[in-house]
Amino acid sequence: MNCDCKCNWEKLDTGMKNQIIHKYFDQSISKEEKCEIFCIEGIPAACMIYNTTNSYDHPIANSFHLNKAFLLLFDAGPHMRSKLYKRYRHIDIRYAQNRNEFMLF
Repeated sequence: MNCDCKCNWEKLDTGMKNQIIHKYFDQSISKEEKCEIFCIEGIPAACMIYNTTNSYDHPIANSFHLNKAFLLLFDAGPHMRSKLYKRYRHIDIRYAQNRNEFMLF
């Protein structure tokens, strides 16, 4: 992986999730949904939205939203996926919206 920057997945606070998702990804999120974002140097580059977890208490992803230009700029796609899979070894992304984009970037 070529990304030498500070990157990590973070859970969003319930009070801030609507503002951040709208500002950085031009999406809306319901009160029941949870969100985690992948930040590069503190700036959101991707988000995963989910509302349920599996038997391992790992997310069953509803959708992914990416800032493709930002991910490409830092060549952070592989690092983003690796960090997510290390965080949630048994994550379920089979039916997530934008799954293919998440897998290819």
